[in-house]
Amino acid sequence: MNKLQKLLYVYKMRRGTKKVDDARDRKIGEIEGVTSIKNIRYASYKGKWGLLDVHTPENASSFLPTIVVVHGGGWCYGTKETYYLYGRYLAKQGFGVVVYSYPLAPEHPYPTQLLALDEALIWLKDKGKDYHLNAEKVLLFGDSAGGHLALHYTEITLDKGLREAISPHFRCPISIRALGLNCATFAHLGKHEAISELLGLKDKEDQELDPKNYLSKKLPPMYLITGDNDFLKEENIAMDALLKEKGIPHGFKLYIGKDKPLDHVFPCNMILEEAREATKDEIEYLMSALQG
Repeated sequence: MNKLQKLLYVYKMRRGTKKVDDARDRKIGEIEGVTSIKNIRYASYKGKWGLLDVHTPENASSFLPTIVVVHGGGWCYGTKETYYLYGRYLAKQGFGVVVYSYPLAPEHPYPTQLLALDEALIWLKDKGKDYHLNAEKVLLFGDSAGGHLALHYTEITLDKGLREAISPHFRCPISIRALGLNCATFAHLGKHEAISELLGLKDKEDQELDPKNYLSKKLPPMYLITGDNDFLKEENIAMDALLKEKGIPHGFKLYIGKDKPLDHVFPCNMILEEAREATKDEIEYLMSALQG
């Protein structure tokens, strides 16, 4: 696939996926009781890619434990607007929430997406207090490719060798206290031809492209979610087994749809009872990591 063919494929996918996401959000409707501050610049990326939104419960007066949402979309789709309602829903549970847009592949090769998360966290450490955000109690929530980024970034913060192998530009300003991984992928990016080509990693199979190589008991508490119709269900079941084999504490649940099967990234569809249940379970499991 040449560059033009790749871009045409991605643009078509982006349009189709956005139509589905917009239809979902129209059904959810507005989330009340939350204050949102939009379009704060966190990095120098051109246009919308360097912007973030902050969501907090109305009348927040103290520093709040903070969820940073790392959106999914196969590394090549999605913005903070796609996760606007999800961010507000999480804020209503008592959190400060940061949802940021990051530069997408293929226009921006990997690891730009990881470096953007680093920059968002630099902003959080430097400016978060101005928005009632507690940079000492930070959770990363990522779905699909966003889950991959959240996990691998956390591994980078814990492993100097991995950090240096991927990029010398990471600053890793914040200690990640917990991870919510929703219908995440844990793929070796160099082993999947289509993904490797999309991310500009063609013919690279370096071990640092596989987050499964860096699983350790140093990782913070994790909660893994998948659904009965999630196309990444088996990958999540396999990760649960691998974490158990390595003795790494974590939570995991395969959610079964009551009226119909639960599709990929169903937790973002808060109109579903199962999405609300999964988010509640995830928060309850991870809250212990924020004590003290």
